[in-house]
Amino acid sequence: MNAVKSANNAKVKAQQLQNVLYLAAKGNPRRRFHALYDKVHGAPRRHSLGSMETGQGERRKRRAVKKGVYWVVDIDIRGYFDNISHEKLMQLVEQRISDRRILKLIRKWLKAGFVKDDQFHETDLGSPQGGVISPLLANIYLNYLDTIWEKKFAETGTLVRYADDLVVLCKTKEQALRAINVLKAVFGKLELEMNKAKSNLSTFGEMKKASTFWGCTTGKYRR
Repeated sequence: MNAVKSANNAKVKAQQLQNVLYLAAKGNPRRRFHALYDKVHGAPRRHSLGSMETGQGERRKRRAVKKGVYWVVDIDIRGYFDNISHEKLMQLVEQRISDRRILKLIRKWLKAGFVKDDQFHETDLGSPQGGVISPLLANIYLNYLDTIWEKKFAETGTLVRYADDLVVLCKTKEQALRAINVLKAVFGKLELEMNKAKSNLSTFGEMKKASTFWGCTTGKYRR
């Protein structure tokens, strides 16, 4: 019963946090995290983090292809939601939020734990996939990557990302290989690891089948 009660309390706190964040973002004309406008239930609608909303990400991808992009770096992060560092995540959140009440709610949500086989388990690492604000926190955690890429590596290729799903579109193989090294370095700082088995480097001409990223399909086709 205690485990079920803890789970119910965690759900209520998460709903309260979502409402507080929504109202805070809506009232701030200098808002940055546009994902706050979605009712986040595990999948994006039209918005995601900052400039990386899925609709705009699709347009950026098409523009990059028209500009002569031939190399596609398709990256998978190993156990992303399970390996988000609570300490590093809160440091990133605190860069944008100063209200101690909201920060306290987020910490409580991260530490809420979960129930499995009638047993309560504490959570010291990660953000449970499927949680009501997990996509939002996942976007904030990798916003560090977006910022670094935009400032220092934009010429390397076009980065398109939502949560842990990301691709980099490059004009040359050298740029693509550099992009991989940059991503590995950033992941290391965030205590994340690239899943080499599921990540892929290829050209449009070498693709055995079309590549689909959040509804945008690219590849070579015969008419």
